[in-house]
Amino acid sequence: MSDEASFDGRRMTRFVRFVSGERQLFVVVNVVVNMVLLLRSYVTMQVLDYRGLGVAALLQTVILLIGTFQLGFLNGGFRLVCAAEGRELERINNLIYTYFGLLLCLSLTVGAVLLVQLDGADADLVALLGISGGVLTLVRTWMTNRMVAAGTFVLLNTINFFSAVASLAALLFISVNPLAACLAAVVAQPALFVLAAAVTDRGQLPTGIETGGPLVKSVLRAGFVLFLTGIFTQLNTLFERWYVTAELGVEALGHLYLAFLFVTLFQLVPTSLDQLYLPSIVRANNDGDRGGVSRGIRQFFLVVLAYCVMVALALQLAAAPIIELILPEYISDLRYVYLLASGLILFALAGPFAVAFNVVIQYRYYFVAFGTGTVATAAAFLAATLSDGSLNLDAVAGLRSAIYGLMSVILFHGYLAISREFPQFRFGFNRRGGAPS
Repeated sequence: MSDEASFDGRRMTRFVRFVSGERQLFVVVNVVVNMVLLLRSYVTMQVLDYRGLGVAALLQTVILLIGTFQLGFLNGGFRLVCAAEGRELERINNLIYTYFGLLLCLSLTVGAVLLVQLDGADADLVALLGISGGVLTLVRTWMTNRMVAAGTFVLLNTINFFSAVASLAALLFISVNPLAACLAAVVAQPALFVLAAAVTDRGQLPTGIETGGPLVKSVLRAGFVLFLTGIFTQLNTLFERWYVTAELGVEALGHLYLAFLFVTLFQLVPTSLDQLYLPSIVRANNDGDRGGVSRGIRQFFLVVLAYCVMVALALQLAAAPIIELILPEYISDLRYVYLLASGLILFALAGPFAVAFNVVIQYRYYFVAFGTGTVATAAAFLAATLSDGSLNLDAVAGLRSAIYGLMSVILFHGYLAISREFPQFRFGFNRRGGAPS
């Protein structure tokens, strides 16, 4: 057999192993779950007017806002539980839940104070569901991290799928109150996930309150840096939604609902792939397997590239006919999806290169990229607010796309710098682990 045929056989074997493993099914299940959520969003867009969609977007904003206050406990906790056992694992779990309880109490207190100043049942509903949904989403994320660390992917995939499907039951009450039913469906998914995980795996639950200072420092030392790099992205989203709501109105925010949905669905696959590839690349680097590191990043990039090509083709060929068929009243809003897509695709393609920063725990370029994006976003919206005119929705979508592109360029530049210092991250290592070609 020729060397080329042998290589093709090994490549096919790796592909079959990739698509059939429990870990890889995690990506598949996440995609399926988000198709279920897409159905939920479709129903929402059918039964609510633009004002109602704007209120739904505000609910999601509150949930995102709650998430920004996790302060790295999720990131650091996940890092530590990957190697923790016994009493140490129990203490870390208790600490995370202790912080979640504190966050819930503070959020409810602040929400109650703010609601005194606001009128309207919608504000009460958004605040209550947003706060509870935000904390439940954090708990769901922590439970997911625990299951990933423990390798219980079968249980995780099962709970993830059935909680998403069951959350659609809230939509049965649309005839009673369309807005409340659609908002409740958003919160139902994390609530059902948490309930199912707690029932099927009692080890997920806390056994007490943990406030030990040394443990808090250890968790934050492991996760605060990663948290800061993620908070910039959340701030960009919050700045955008606050600006549109304040300057253009809640109805205008509703016109961006389709674009928000596209961003959420698109980012699911790159995020899931990062969870899958990062551990193996870290292990290869720790073992001194330079060829394994290079091969892992190369495979990661090629999979993301294939995904981005498929998305681009789908947008070009199928997006308009599908929207025209199922949501004809929103066909004009598809333009915002097109405006966002180019920058978002570039950002996804930068992900496999940026994984090098996590492997060697050097986050300077993360800070520069995401920090620059946030500063540029805030400056643009501030300038528009202070000027006589305001940005229209085309400009808002174009700005976000440009910010994604800017961050992508900075991340790739950082990768080039890292790969000069750590040559194992270059694409050119041969399969024996030798020097780059």
